[in-house]
Amino acid sequence: MQVVVTHEYHLAYRQLPTKLQKIVDAKIEQLHTNLAHPSLHIHRHRKAKDRNVWICHINRAIRLLFQIKNGIIYLWNVGTHRIEDRINIALFA
Repeated sequence: MQVVVTHEYHLAYRQLPTKLQKIVDAKIEQLHTNLAHPSLHIHRHRKAKDRNVWICHINRAIRLLFQIKNGIIYLWNVGTHRIEDRINIALFA
């Protein structure tokens, strides 16, 4: 499955400490190879279930917001739990 990085994700990722960026990179690699890996704790976003938007746990405090569309994983945002609350449904086509 192809992975596409959005502008919003890139901006959020750059603000993370280097150590956390490496953990995020490892989780994305797991997403790419095995979406069902139990350590990812993947679940659908409650506000965007119909748009195939998902949340992945990076660690206890950090989440990754992504969308699967036409066999492509779009990375939308990474950050604290607040990214789940501030979701803009209009972003997801």
